[in-house]
Amino acid sequence: MSSRPIIIVTGANNGIGFGTCRRLLDQLSQPHPTDAKPQFPPNEGQVDQGFTYPCDGLTLIMACRNAQRAEAARDKLLKTFEKDVQRRRHEPGHLAQAKKFRENLEIKIHKLDLASVQSVLEFGDEIGRTYPYISRVIFNAGVAPFLRLQWAALIKQIFTDFLGAATSPRFYVEEVGLTSDDGLGWVWQCNVFGHYVLYRVLQPLLAASANDTTGPGRVIWVSSLEALPEFFDKEDWQLIKTAHPYEASKFQVELIGTHLDTIARQDPDPKVRHLVVHPGVVYSSIDAALIPPILHELKHLVFYLARWFGSPNHPITHLHGAAAAVHVALVSIACIPLLFATASKSNSVRSAGFAHGGVLPSEDNPVRFHSITDRWGNDAVGVDYVHGWDECKEAARNLEAQHSALYKKFLAAEGRKQEGGTSD
Repeated sequence: MSSRPIIIVTGANNGIGFGTCRRLLDQLSQPHPTDAKPQFPPNEGQVDQGFTYPCDGLTLIMACRNAQRAEAARDKLLKTFEKDVQRRRHEPGHLAQAKKFRENLEIKIHKLDLASVQSVLEFGDEIGRTYPYISRVIFNAGVAPFLRLQWAALIKQIFTDFLGAATSPRFYVEEVGLTSDDGLGWVWQCNVFGHYVLYRVLQPLLAASANDTTGPGRVIWVSSLEALPEFFDKEDWQLIKTAHPYEASKFQVELIGTHLDTIARQDPDPKVRHLVVHPGVVYSSIDAALIPPILHELKHLVFYLARWFGSPNHPITHLHGAAAAVHVALVSIACIPLLFATASKSNSVRSAGFAHGGVLPSEDNPVRFHSITDRWGNDAVGVDYVHGWDECKEAARNLEAQHSALYKKFLAAEGRKQEGGTSD
């Protein structure tokens, strides 16, 4: 029995979103996708569930704000796919499978503006009218309100902590107080709440994909290496006052995603699972306007130097940065570890790649997955723990309840009936 996945990627027209789309096409066109191979032993008592390979085809939904850019990205994606097929042409059975896959490949574009709740709700309506189910949704889109660099802090960190400067920079100044047209914190709405609303409206379609063979639908929340509890302020949950709204929003992504999966796992037969990943450090244009082009290229070189000196956290390319998200989308749910203690014992090398030290988590601390590479650029998937979970799990419950209440408020304002997931 073959599979015909329907997968949504938000922010699919560039960056990690484009890399994720490219990697999905490359992997699912293979007879035996390498990203679907288990990297961890099966969880005891867990049923082997996931896509059946080879896949007959794929419906890939590029959820983007700008239709023109999305069209250009789709054209580029198809051209890149053909090159990737030729690159693998000598692998046994690949060309025949790729041809069959291409015949049944659909790449659809649907407009989505996460800074508008109305846009998210309309997107959900359109998806519900068009598709019978959703297999996976990858919440990748996001914004970073970088305003300028603190040059003195940059120079100091480079000379005192070179790897830290290349991995966890502490010299960006972010714009504070940004609000959306909905009257919400703009960064928070784009990075967290917009995706939360999207999950709630897509939940019935995700549940509709679940069966005894494929298992539950999956929501993959893309976080950041910078998602740390030091940026979390439960009183400023819309992130309007914080000096670090980007990092704080990514920590909220981890709290929401982890909390929702904690609830899901209490059900003996969950219909939707939630998984948290981050891409590591990739080279992008997110700060290109802040520094001269020559220095931006120099930053690219610094990333390679950091990787050469032993950092596993520098995939650098978008294709490598997408490794974790694609792996947890394609591998059997039985081979996705739930707790850091279990994962670290079974895969000590890859779990040792987390960037931040401090107090080790408790035995029941949930995991997040991240893309890693060796110094030669060979990618893999590592496991880290959700930092601060022991101290923040009650805050996570309250945070999800706040999101849920606000979501219901928007539904009521539009006269809509409540559907989708519920807060505990």
